[in-house]
Amino acid sequence: MADQIVYQTRKTIEEAGDKLAEDDSAPTLEKVKELEVMIKDDDEKLIDLENLDLAGIQSKIKEVEESMHAISAKLYEAAAAEMASQQEESDDQGVVDADFEVVEDEENEG
Repeated sequence: MADQIVYQTRKTIEEAGDKLAEDDSAPTLEKVKELEVMIKDDDEKLIDLENLDLAGIQSKIKEVEESMHAISAKLYEAAAAEMASQQEESDDQGVVDADFEVVEDEENEG
């Protein structure tokens, strides 16, 4: 499970790209690195179950998840603001505010 959280967190942050400030992503990525050190050995292989600090891993997973919730909220807010901006732009398109004067045709009056 921890390795899935490591992968998913990195993927989410990478996909967010410039929508996410480095100040927001850096602390989360640091927590991910700490978690990865807890579950992998020097050869990047998963550590045997009997050698794991399960309580420490669970605690770090919780930290990463809480950090990702904050990031997700910021990404959602940014997306909502962008959609609202696009909606305002599309509402203004095609509307013409003009003054006009009715001119009656003299031939049709009689």
